Amino acid sequence: MRITYRVVFDDGTVLLDQPDPVELPCDARLMPPALFACARTLAVGETNTAHVGADEAYEERSPERILRIERRKLPAECVFEKGAVMHLEGPDGNVHPARVIAVEGDSVTFDLNHDAVCRSFSVEMTLHGIADLPVR
Repeated sequence: MRITYRVVFDDGTVLLDQPDPVELPCDARLMPPALFACARTLAVGETNTAHVGADEAYEERSPERILRIERRKLPAECVFEKGAVMHLEGPDGNVHPARVIAVEGDSVTFDLNHDAVCRSFSVEMTLHGIADLPVR
């Protein structure tokens, strides 16, 4: 399906705003049930909103994604403030957004859990087109 969409947390904070049409698979295995149900009811040109509960939105918060790093292992020029989002490079070379949750003497603690973990939100989507996947 080709859609535009806007994702808003229940507190009104906008998580994503996609004003240009993008192509996404309409697949129950890849979408929360409420979002899949909403997408399946749309006709081309229609707009609808689905509410996705915190229990079905993303994976659960993981304590393994909380990292405490010694300051000596971090770039000396970095200033760390609680609440700031920084980008940390993992051993695999991938970069991950991380929120600073504590700055304590010789260490900084980061939360690498996604901002949407354990939060409910609404998705307003407009369907711009439908296409079948090519047969493989």
